[in-house]
Amino acid sequence: MAQRFMTGNRVIIMLDGKRVGVAIQSFSPSDDYGQQPVHQLGDAKAIEYVDGAHRYSITVTAVFIEDDSLANAIFAADSEDPPEVDFLCIDKRTGKATQQYIRCTRASKSRSYTANQLATENIAFNACDRRSEASIIAGA
Repeated sequence: MAQRFMTGNRVIIMLDGKRVGVAIQSFSPSDDYGQQPVHQLGDAKAIEYVDGAHRYSITVTAVFIEDDSLANAIFAADSEDPPEVDFLCIDKRTGKATQQYIRCTRASKSRSYTANQLATENIAFNACDRRSEASIIAGA
């Protein structure tokens, strides 16, 4: 039976060419196209919406393991000048790249400690650009 639905179990995350799927619970990209309303003089209702500044962000959630955190695996946790990294999502069933986020830098980090659950660590990144499956294949 063909699989029609994508789950996190089918996604491989590559970070600067290295697989970082160990202990990752979720990879959550968000694309904001900066929609801005255009108004006609004297009319409170927008007549159309146009793209503004595009913003791409990613949040990675992983199991937090003391002395082996995701932050330390990607960059020094307390680094004032963290490196830029690229994220590439690959469907491990088909081997095709589905999304690529380029020149990502750390925006924030948090941890969550919940009773009777594994502690997790969240790291948010801002990306300078995003490529979809079609543009990755085309080499854009």
